Amino acid sequence: MNRIACQSAALFAHPWSIVIFPFLCVAWELAGWGELALTLALSILAISTTQLVLAAQEKDTRAIHIKLDALIAGTDADDGVAGVEKE
Repeated sequence: MNRIACQSAALFAHPWSIVIFPFLCVAWELAGWGELALTLALSILAISTTQLVLAAQEKDTRAIHIKLDALIAGTDADDGVAGVEKE
């Protein structure tokens, strides 16, 4: 699931997604599927995309914290600050 979330987040964040999106909306309108259905689909897409991006960011943040904790533990720094964000 993590791999799917990361790949989807990368896809939605790609610059071509931003370019293609308006064309998708125009095509939807020309197909005659209705404004209400478009609004519903866009709302679901926006919420899903937000959750995917947040999941990818959380994974990256967790990796950074683990690396920083290892750096702190490997130096003469105060060991009490390693893992402080867990408290």
